[in-house]
This record gives sequence, C-alpha cells and structure tokens, in this order.
Amino acid sequence: MTISWQGVTKTFPSGDSARGGCTIHCADATVEAGQACLIKGASGQGKSTMMAMIGGLLPVSSGHITITHDGDDLDPSDARRADLVAYAFQYPFLTPYLTVFENAALCADPEVASRLLMSCGMADLSDQQANTLSGGQQQRVAVVRALASQPAVLLADEPMASLDDDNRLAVEQLLQKYLDDGGTIIMASHQPTDLPHLSVEVEATR
Repeated sequence: MTISWQGVTKTFPSGDSARGGCTIHCADATVEAGQACLIKGASGQGKSTMMAMIGGLLPVSSGHITITHDGDDLDPSDARRADLVAYAFQYPFLTPYLTVFENAALCADPEVASRLLMSCGMADLSDQQANTLSGGQQQRVAVVRALASQPAVLLADEPMASLDDDNRLAVEQLLQKYLDDGGTIIMASHQPTDLPHLSVEVEATR
C-alpha cells in the first residue's frame, strides 16, 4: 500500500461564502504501509480539505493523488468504494440513537470493535447511547469505529483535539498498534503528535 500526491491544489469558486476565490496547496508526499503522515497547518489553512481529497470526498482542482494497492493504482474515490479507506472525521458523526458498541461495530467485526473499545477505556460505556457521551468520549468512539473496519488507510482529522492527556495517550497507542500491523495513517492536526512511525510531515497552505 502506497499513497502519493503531487501538485495537488483545490480552488474554491468566488461565490463560496467561506473560502471564495482561495486556493489550497499541500506539499508533495509519498506514504508507505506502516507509516503515518501528518498534515500540519493553522486553522483554516486547508488541512481538512486535503484530507477530503485524499479520501475521495472532494475532487482535486489540479495535480493527482494515487493509492496503490496489490499492484493496482487507484484514485481516491475508487479506493473508498473498495473499502480500503476509513475516515475518522473531526466531528464524530455518531448515530445518536445507537449504543457505543453498535456505533463501533457498525461496519466491523464485533469482536474487533469490542477489543478496541476496551483498549481506549470505553468498554464500560458500551451499552450507553451515543447522544449521552461527552465530546471526548464521542471522539474516541469515532476513532474506534474507523479502526474496527480494519482499513488499509486511516484518515484521521484532528483525532485527539478533544482529549485530555490520559485519553490522548490511549488513542495514540491504538494508532501505533494499527501502524505496527501495517496500516497507513494520514492525520491532520495542529498539535504535536507522539507517533514513532510518523515518517512524513507536510503542510497545507492557502
């Protein structure tokens, strides 16, 4: 598994009320299996936009993004449809009327979901409805849900922004285990991240 991008930009039309007329750039990078890439940048500089392009949720305006898997070169939308990519969004987007466990196991092996919930200190809340959780608890469940689907690539947008130090460490350990098992992480964050396998750092600008 390799993810690479070259010359990628996203230009928003002048009629876009929030970002009208701006162009977002991201430095070129190649990320191999077992590696993590950190996309850095101040708030509003385009980190989440770059993540959305890598995940096949937004088309690029120029340049190209390639995900190579089992010898096949795929564009991001094809990789997403093949279930190679999972996304832990900045906002958790949990289904509010489902329990913690039901959210975590939504597209996953229940045993894997249960093990991951235990690893990040959420097992005791497995039967609690998602809409009763704090912001940090919801964020941990969102990371577990993405990892539980056992993707080749995890896109994690500010996955630890709402966490205290202890819970941040628990999530970092989950991510490290995923990397040790050969997964690939693309992470957007404005915070320092303590991942030994963090091999590539790039910056998004506008």
